[in-house]
Amino acid sequence: MSSISTEDFTTFGELLKHLRRRARLTQQELGLAVGYSESYITRLERDARLPLPDMVKSRFIDALNLKHDPELARRLIELAEATREQAGQPLATSRHSNLPMQLTRFIGRAHELTEINRLVDANRLVTLTGSGGVGKTRLALEAATALLEQFGDGVWLVELASLADSKLVLQSVARALGCPNLLLGAPTDALCAYLADKHALLLVDNCEHLIQACADLVETLLRSCAQLHVLATSREALNIPGEMAWRVPPMEADETVQLFVDRAVAVKPGFALSCQNAAMIANIGKQLDGIPLAIELAASRLSGLSVEQLAIRLRDRFRLLTDGSRTALPRHRTLHALIDWSHDLLSDQERILLRRLAVFSGGWTAEAAERVCATPHSDDQGLPNLVAPNILPFLLNLLSKSLIVTDEQEGELRYRLLETIREYAWEQLAACNEVEITRQQHAHYYLAYVQESAPRVMRETQSPLQFVLGAESEPWVKKLEQDSDNLRAALVWCLREAHDIETGIQLVLWLCVFWDVRGLHTEAIEWLRRALIYSDVATHALAHAQLLTAVAHTASVIGDYAWAETASIKALTLCRRLDNRFELMRALWVRTSEIMHRGHYAEARVLAEEWLLLTLELHNAWYEGIALFWLGIISMHQNDFTQALSLHEESLRVMPTVEIGTKFVVQFYQAMVWWCLGEDDRAMLCCGEGLAYFREIGFEFGTATVLHTMGDIVLFQGDLDRAKQYYLESVTLLRRQSARQRIVWPLAGLAALAVAEGQSTRAITLWAAADALREAVNSIDFTMSHDGYLLRINAARAELDVQTLAAAEAAGRALSFDQAAAYALQL
Repeated sequence: MSSISTEDFTTFGELLKHLRRRARLTQQELGLAVGYSESYITRLERDARLPLPDMVKSRFIDALNLKHDPELARRLIELAEATREQAGQPLATSRHSNLPMQLTRFIGRAHELTEINRLVDANRLVTLTGSGGVGKTRLALEAATALLEQFGDGVWLVELASLADSKLVLQSVARALGCPNLLLGAPTDALCAYLADKHALLLVDNCEHLIQACADLVETLLRSCAQLHVLATSREALNIPGEMAWRVPPMEADETVQLFVDRAVAVKPGFALSCQNAAMIANIGKQLDGIPLAIELAASRLSGLSVEQLAIRLRDRFRLLTDGSRTALPRHRTLHALIDWSHDLLSDQERILLRRLAVFSGGWTAEAAERVCATPHSDDQGLPNLVAPNILPFLLNLLSKSLIVTDEQEGELRYRLLETIREYAWEQLAACNEVEITRQQHAHYYLAYVQESAPRVMRETQSPLQFVLGAESEPWVKKLEQDSDNLRAALVWCLREAHDIETGIQLVLWLCVFWDVRGLHTEAIEWLRRALIYSDVATHALAHAQLLTAVAHTASVIGDYAWAETASIKALTLCRRLDNRFELMRALWVRTSEIMHRGHYAEARVLAEEWLLLTLELHNAWYEGIALFWLGIISMHQNDFTQALSLHEESLRVMPTVEIGTKFVVQFYQAMVWWCLGEDDRAMLCCGEGLAYFREIGFEFGTATVLHTMGDIVLFQGDLDRAKQYYLESVTLLRRQSARQRIVWPLAGLAALAVAEGQSTRAITLWAAADALREAVNSIDFTMSHDGYLLRINAARAELDVQTLAAAEAAGRALSFDQAAAYALQL
């Protein structure tokens, strides 16, 4: 029992304000909880609006946490009823609304309700759009219930779902208003006259199949009735003046879990959320795209399946989700029927486009749709014709009809299908025997896309294996990252399913630089192995040599030096036999790198010098500069710093002026040499210039590498604050780049920094995490600073007892890439 006297408050507004403050809620937070706007809560607390007792009972009691304080709950409801009686307003709402009583609990959507109510306040026509089953009707009904008090002449539901004849729309509105006699004479004029002076809200539900009739009538009513508001639901907007179209989003992840559990209890009493099933239930919601109807259908299957079985069987969702309510609309009884309804409303050309869009994985651009989905000019299979110029208009139609959704990535608008829609569209594609030709066009387009958008040197030489150019490769890599799912799908079709070997081999070769920059070496190895199996030396000699070169490089990176050595020797042998000096030059580069990273510097120098001679024969200044650069790196590792500086200066001299990105890479290595020579100021100057350039062009990988080195320089100078700043930004950038190999460096730097700050346990954990990641990518050591780091780490080890040391090392080695980065960023 509360210590507050229920008689202390004489108006509903006073008590509401007190209870809100007691619950530590702002007016905005209470509004979100009950589906009202902040301004409406303000008016209720000032007794400037009449409360609706039913709303107080159903929403305010929970929101104000009054379930366990029945005396205050009773008093709040009592004051709500008394306020209405004093104003001469009836307690019941039946004469002011025909909204049906809902039989299931409304879950979540607080933000959506508040936004809809705000929109209805500000606009006379609001249309809720969205895909089938996303909850437009239920959301509109809940919003309309919350709006009852704002419309003196009531809120009226007009249900159109069962209508097939557009001529019956007017009749349905009149019947909903309880005025069927309006149909005599001139019905439209009579309806306008009836509503002319009424402050009412019409909820017109399910307009999509009668869209033109609904648009015509709603526009006529709004023009004639100044106080009338309309809240409509439709899979596409009415597209008339003054309309505010608002797309209903899928449910949030936590809401899908709440909805699933709530509906599951109805068919399986005693069912509850647990540590064992929570992740699986969340995944079910994700698989079903957050669509409430699909989640409710899934929950209903728990009468005969466990959560685990349900999650597995969702791969065949259209056969599984067929157990809707007998009283529901026919199209809401199965998941398949739900999408059939939308599909049947499309034109023939829109249906063709929708099914062909199923070939995309993870989204697409308008250009990709035009290139992939158009019927090929050389078509000899009698496919339905769809020409490229018509695809964008049809794509926008599908968007307006809520069958596709959009995302903006890197300033570019991309389209995608919800997974449920995609599976349905794929089913249609298969039924029309268009899978083969559409997947072929998809694979060909993405090979062309990779080649056409590649860095200039790759395009000019038509050779995909290149020295990575930060300035040019970064935009290209970002582009490919957006389409990584499509690229994988194309590779699967070409190589794993062996439908187009030639395209698959070329796609693997042109993706090698992308995989290398992103640290996706495991994926690279998988596809390189497969491509090698299919490439025949007799018929694919050049491609086979290129694949061997790529294998040698990737195997070296992951630490499989035996395979790297075998592949690089084979590549060199084949390139010499082919007498292809250009590919031989690249094979020598990879062999040089592979040998150098194993510490065989003398042998690496011999190969690099042969590589340099080839560049002179080919008069290729860019590769000459790269060869000199590598010779300089070899000299640096051999501690011949004077020669290293000389070679790097020569590299910069011969490098074409347009290769400014590569020049800054060379300059960065010069900085490392200056640092090794004790010239900290000169090293920082070189790093600073490179950092400014890399920031300017948005080359995050290069930026992170320079930042880490600058962190090392100032760390060993004793400037811990600046070192921390550099390391943390480096980790942040490399985490975003998924750069598993390079992130080891700043992690190790932060470990050494932690020692200097007296955090020995944190230092050991970070070092162990870095060491585990280093082993995973088979890097030889962390950096040139490795020995300096190790001195500090050994000092930290000596400070910890055996158990603490073991626990810290185990904790660090157990961290994944993302976890290690997150731990490093925790200050």
